[in-house]
Amino acid sequence: MPWVGNDDDLRSVTSGAGGISKGMNKATSSLTTRRPVLKSLRELAEAARARVAIDAPVSGGQAGAENGVLIVMCGGDEAVFKRARPVIDAYARMVDLTEPAGSGQLTKMVNQICIASALQGLAEAMHFGARRSLHRGFQAHSPLPGP
Repeated sequence: MPWVGNDDDLRSVTSGAGGISKGMNKATSSLTTRRPVLKSLRELAEAARARVAIDAPVSGGQAGAENGVLIVMCGGDEAVFKRARPVIDAYARMVDLTEPAGSGQLTKMVNQICIASALQGLAEAMHFGARRSLHRGFQAHSPLPGP
């Protein structure tokens, strides 16, 4: 399971001299949890000559990792995913699969867009309230429950 930070590292670890793809076969799975570029993930799956690569970015931060409750967004072949699932379950509370390899990264992007838009909305609401001199205690409890 490569935990690398960029595309060059992913290529080196997987398909470089002595990379893991040289020893991979249909019974081998590779999980990638960091943020490499989608093209690199698809290259990894092709380089292995079998659909054995699963990209598996996570959400949940350090606390989620420490407590084994990460959300894992997997992209890849279903048969490979089923073999990798017991490993993923050891550190995840929620797992989802989309196909093909690289789709986990796209799902993570959707997740990040949702989080960013929620934070932007909160910031806009707090700014709006502050500009209209609303009491900060009131703002902190908004949105208020309905009737």
